[in-house]
Amino acid sequence: IKSNNPFHSQTNKLYGRARHVTMLMDAFRSVSHRTGLHEVVIVSGYSGAGKSALVQQLKAPVIENGGHFVCGKFDQQQQMEPLSVITAAFSNLCDMLASKDANELKQTRAVIEEVVGSEISVLVS
Repeated sequence: IKSNNPFHSQTNKLYGRARHVTMLMDAFRSVSHRTGLHEVVIVSGYSGAGKSALVQQLKAPVIENGGHFVCGKFDQQQQMEPLSVITAAFSNLCDMLASKDANELKQTRAVIEEVVGSEISVLVS
């Protein structure tokens, strides 16, 4: 993005969030080294506090280390829609799965079926 504003600055650098990034990466590392372990991380805070930027900082390292990065964001316009964040995250997951080749998709499906078990109907209804 090009701007004529001399004060305009675009950076991916987060300031004062090293501790939070470390906490999130530690959560990823704790599950990535143990087979069958899954974890959900919820990041909360005031509007405009940089939660989305914080979460996006983890996308590249998680993917580079063989993880799947799925996120959802609360939309104030959908306050009355229960579980809208989870719906957004699953939509994100479906987009990611759609880009996989047939073999990867088959492996992912097997893992999901194993983890979810008899509750799989909840995901497809």
